[in-house]
Amino acid sequence: MTTQSLIDELDKEWDDENGFFGRLRSGFFDQRSFEHVVQILQSVKGGDTECLDRRLVSLTWYIPLFMSWQRERVEEQDGNIKGLDVAINKATSLLEEILGVP
Repeated sequence: MTTQSLIDELDKEWDDENGFFGRLRSGFFDQRSFEHVVQILQSVKGGDTECLDRRLVSLTWYIPLFMSWQRERVEEQDGNIKGLDVAINKATSLLEEILGVP
């Protein structure tokens, strides 16, 4: 997948109405939609290059933090908190692989 297609796919996931993160902001955690996000992130080849596209980084680094902030909203909707916690850890691990750790 090209960098631009990765950016386009991640942008769609931030859409307020139809994207995984947009729906999560409303308190709805959808495991299947999260798996699509995982597939997108697994397509990013961070370790193979010195520099990543700025927009790609802006769409990814924020994911675990944002997901953590939505925990209370998911709980209010009687959503799958355990699944969300697992997803947050998965997203964090994937981003550590892509971006590295200090």
